[in-house]
Amino acid sequence: MIRPDTVQRVAERRNGSLRKLAQELGFPPSFAASLSDVLHERHENVGLRTENRIRVALGLDPIAVYEVPPCPDCGLVHTGRCRGKRGEVAIVGPDEVVVKRARRRTVKRWRDLPVGELARAIRDRVEYKVADNYGEEWS
Repeated sequence: MIRPDTVQRVAERRNGSLRKLAQELGFPPSFAASLSDVLHERHENVGLRTENRIRVALGLDPIAVYEVPPCPDCGLVHTGRCRGKRGEVAIVGPDEVVVKRARRRTVKRWRDLPVGELARAIRDRVEYKVADNYGEEWS
C-alpha cells in the first residue's frame, strides 16, 4: 500500500519528466516507471522495498514494518486462513522468509528415484516393488 505522503512528495518534486526526476533522486532513468506507479497509486506494482527506496531518496523516513491483516478466523497474524485450527505461532523478522517444505513426489519406477535414494536402495538391497512414496518403506 503506497503511503499518501510518498505520493504527495513525488508530486511536489515532479517538475516535468519523470526520467529527469528519477535522475535527480539518484536512480537510473528507467526508474521513471516506478515513480509513475507511485504517482498513479498502482499498489500492485510497487512493493514495500521500492517504496522505501523512493522515500529515502525524497528525504522521508522509511516504512519500518509490514502491515499484515489479521486472520478472519482466529484474529492472529499469519499467512492464509487457519479455519479455526490452532498451530504454532512463529515470529518472522523483517529479513526472514517463510518457506514451506516441498511435498515429496510419488515414485512408481526405479528410474524416477533421486540418485541418493537409488543409492540407498541399492546399498540396502531393497527388492523392486512399487512404493507409495520414496521416503517411506517399500512395500
